[in-house]
Amino acid sequence: MSPLGSPFRCYASAKRRFRPSFRAARRALAPAVFCAALLSACAGSGPAPGTPSPLGDPAAELAQPYSRGPLAHLPTPLEELETLSAELGGPRILVKRDDQTGLAFGGNKARKLEYIFADAVEKEADVVITWGGLQSNWCRQTAAAAAMLGMRSILLLAKRDDSPVVADGNLLLDEILGAEIHVLERGTNQAEVAEKVAEEERAKGHTPYVVCVGGSRTGGSMEEPLGAMGYLAAFLETHGQMASLGLEPDYMVIPTGSGGTQAGLIVGAAAAETDTKIVGISVSG
Repeated sequence: MSPLGSPFRCYASAKRRFRPSFRAARRALAPAVFCAALLSACAGSGPAPGTPSPLGDPAAELAQPYSRGPLAHLPTPLEELETLSAELGGPRILVKRDDQTGLAFGGNKARKLEYIFADAVEKEADVVITWGGLQSNWCRQTAAAAAMLGMRSILLLAKRDDSPVVADGNLLLDEILGAEIHVLERGTNQAEVAEKVAEEERAKGHTPYVVCVGGSRTGGSMEEPLGAMGYLAAFLETHGQMASLGLEPDYMVIPTGSGGTQAGLIVGAAAAETDTKIVGISVSG
């Protein structure tokens, strides 16, 4: 399934079913209020019981399938880069500071992990298994989330070359966070190794939760592309901040690796019914 799949289906079915109330809300509410209401829906929260949502029934439809646990420091700031804008001669540039999400020095993975670890808790997992490179930001924040929630983490980290493995950077932080680390040779099928490790954990009486690198694809224990949900919500958060300044972004430019962040932003732009274009710059080798 594409990373776009489930969040997009959830949003699209709500929009089709409740199109009149959804459209009415979009027209009647200020952009910042509309995005805030959608954001609360996607976060699995909303108005107090008995209080109607400003979106009507679509909010309940959006919120229903997904749980979220607070791991990140949200909302993150939106900062204007006035000097860079002047240097480039005109485009107004703002930066969304998702380096300030907290969770072991921050980064975009914290938003994804809020939905993924909520799923792991609901499935009563006691050990989380994932993979990445030796200096993976994803693995660092996964280990941090597991430590916060009292779970074990097992990281399958692939070498990039034949250089000696040195415990520095993220690898050192993984160790400090208590992760069990397996260093794999370059070219190893990490997904296959993850399933073997999961079987070993089950044989020991544990309940493993297997999630792919970046939390972007379904498979293992993750039946829905929950990582993308984190950035559907992030788009709504950002768009609401922009709207409060009287602005609507023409473009949102991001680094793209495993694809879940970009998928979520695209669906968020569709949910908010904006003309913002999402542009991904590949950082994968």
